[in-house]
Amino acid sequence: MSPRASPLGRGFLNVREAAEYLGLSSCTLYVWRHRRQGPPSFRMGRSGRVMYRIETLDEWIR
Repeated sequence: MSPRASPLGRGFLNVREAAEYLGLSSCTLYVWRHRRQGPPSFRMGRSGRVMYRIETLDEWIR
């Protein structure tokens, strides 16, 4: 798989990918987001998809 095809090559992850990256369930990330806990996220595009920056996830882990 080329770096462009890999989620990690984009620099950001959707909720499912971020949960997998952190070893958590998607539901955990949704609950944390609702409670304003956990790693920071943002909304992307017209659809408003919730996304996470990989570098921000790494900082949050540290």
